[in-house]
Amino acid sequence: MFRTGCISAVIAGIALSALAVVPASAATFSYLLADHPDRAIKARDYGIRLDSLSPDHFFSFDTNDTKLHVDTVASSAFINGTVRENGSGTDTWFLAYNLSSALTVDDPAKGTFTADGGFGTLTNLNTLEVINLVGKSNGTAEFLFLDDGHRLPTSDGLVGRGWLQGMPSPNDFLFTATTVVPLPAGIALLASALGAFGLVGWRRKKAIGV
Repeated sequence: MFRTGCISAVIAGIALSALAVVPASAATFSYLLADHPDRAIKARDYGIRLDSLSPDHFFSFDTNDTKLHVDTVASSAFINGTVRENGSGTDTWFLAYNLSSALTVDDPAKGTFTADGGFGTLTNLNTLEVINLVGKSNGTAEFLFLDDGHRLPTSDGLVGRGWLQGMPSPNDFLFTATTVVPLPAGIALLASALGAFGLVGWRRKKAIGV
């Protein structure tokens, strides 16, 4: 088993290696995510909803910290950042979700895509409870990130939606997105690794009571 320090070093090393080997011309995008404004089919604002939990759990992206990173050359994408529990509690959780399995780029200029696989975790930053997330197909795809204004007043606008195992209860992502800035390839991976580095360090401090 790795020690905390070893895990941190490995994470940082992988990210720095990615910067060295991936061409800077690769089209990598970073998007800031927000709760979808459509209130017609939900009781509370959320970016990810896990009704299969008891009691129901809604997790809001109003932390202004949750991001989607897309690399259209490597056909990879992932979501990470903090989210706020908006249901039975108000704890802060760390979301990490990988969408790189069977990803098909829709528009390379925008970074939009569909994916047929997804997996990740939600980690409670207070209790360290971990919820495993596994994608589920709606019959067409497991996750869509498109500039189609899904459930918005207009026919355009970046919207992400995806389905998660846990039926018959609804379990899904539903969020809007705004472009932060197109990034050189590897930068998003580095940011993710540094975020994980910080989370590992935070957990270590939590464990020793700092």
